[in-house]
Amino acid sequence: MPFLEIQLTKKLQRVVDVLTALSVGRSPECSVQLLSRAVSRRHAGFEPRPDGIHVYDLGSANGIKVNGAKVEGSYLLKDTDIVTV
Repeated sequence: MPFLEIQLTKKLQRVVDVLTALSVGRSPECSVQLLSRAVSRRHAGFEPRPDGIHVYDLGSANGIKVNGAKVEGSYLLKDTDIVTV
């Protein structure tokens, strides 16, 4: 089952299953809420598709990165990828 491991601090993490499309951001309306000023209200989306989980920017101010590289459009994630918002 695909999942996201969210690293909130060095000692605090959260695991979220990706069974349907998820949104990540500061807004309480997001599937995963992150309370940080560096995160936009609606920052990133994760969508399961037949070929795997895709991540994409939801129009955030700072964008998203996968393994340190800025992502434009949709990106197909691999098992060990690190997404930064």
